[in-house]
Amino acid sequence: MAFHFVNRVVSSIICTLVLFPSIYEVYGFGFDLGIPSVVTNFSSGVGEVVKAPVDVVASVPGKVVSTAGDAWSTVSETVVNQDPELSVKYYLYDNPSNLEEYKQIVVGQVDSLRSVRISKDTTLRILIHGFMQDYNSSYPQQMKDTLLMHTGDPVVIVDWGHLADGKFGPEAARAILYPFIVDNVADVGQYVANFIVFLKDNEALSSLDQVHILGFSLGAHVSGIAGWTVQNATDGEKVARITGLDPAGPKFFLKRTERRLNQDDAKFVDVIHTSHLGYFLQMGHLDFFPNGGKIQPGCVETESGITDTVTSLGSLLTGSCSHSRAWKYYLRSIKDNEFYGCECNNIFKYEFTGCEVECEDKVPFGELAPSKARGNYYLSI
Repeated sequence: MAFHFVNRVVSSIICTLVLFPSIYEVYGFGFDLGIPSVVTNFSSGVGEVVKAPVDVVASVPGKVVSTAGDAWSTVSETVVNQDPELSVKYYLYDNPSNLEEYKQIVVGQVDSLRSVRISKDTTLRILIHGFMQDYNSSYPQQMKDTLLMHTGDPVVIVDWGHLADGKFGPEAARAILYPFIVDNVADVGQYVANFIVFLKDNEALSSLDQVHILGFSLGAHVSGIAGWTVQNATDGEKVARITGLDPAGPKFFLKRTERRLNQDDAKFVDVIHTSHLGYFLQMGHLDFFPNGGKIQPGCVETESGITDTVTSLGSLLTGSCSHSRAWKYYLRSIKDNEFYGCECNNIFKYEFTGCEVECEDKVPFGELAPSKARGNYYLSI
């Protein structure tokens, strides 16, 4: 086990050093990384209505990672050896008049469900963030606010931030942890499934038909694994819908379908593809490819080479303009359903023959995507 651990670290470091020479300066070979410690302020009791939690990130001056041994130790402490069950948290927001108010639900603690009853005629949306993000990132916070304001339905934010980002120095150095964080995805997905089953078993949720999971990047695969695990725990019963927002591509193309998002994970799986970083093949019942699904208008990436315009591995993996457009486009569809996709066999037909000109089969994009639609749809936004 120790050999495989060291091998993954060394492989990740070598790959990153070859692709991004500037990593020499930030990984910590004799440099001060200013590794942060995280202090989370939770002063309320379980189930109590309070303001949204705030993570205080305090820099630790003088912390130097000067050897590979120190680096491996830090990786092990911050990402690899964390307990997913303790590191994954669930915050329920159900008050459109106060977007910061939440109830924390703890799986296994029925008391945390005291005031939680999700009406039969509402949809429970579960938002799952991606790599190097947490509950307080733009996604899922902006999505949560928009859903509450425009639908009034309850929203749960899944916070797996301590497993998605080891708080290990600068972004480029932390990005080396990506292979380890991918290994956390399956565990997180299983615990999200436990959360959903916990709600249903304790009658906080009437039916799995009320559940819509939206996952961004790595969070899309967490969503898929959660959906698949729910089926195993409920004799084949599926959640209603999973939306994959530019599901992460690296390390997922060769994974078995039960280890990533696929169309068997829910009654309806729709996917939005927007970048080179995403899983660019069809994954769901309904797949949308805005602007071709690779490079979005106004973003900095160019056909001549993505690395020419992205300054670090960290910004490549988490700050990609095109990658983030997936959730931003979906958010716009909640506010104003102005977008429609046209069915097209492939991107070449879309780009060279103009599916939109000859479009006979239009479907609404995003929030109002019809559950009966099937195939690949292209649109310009």
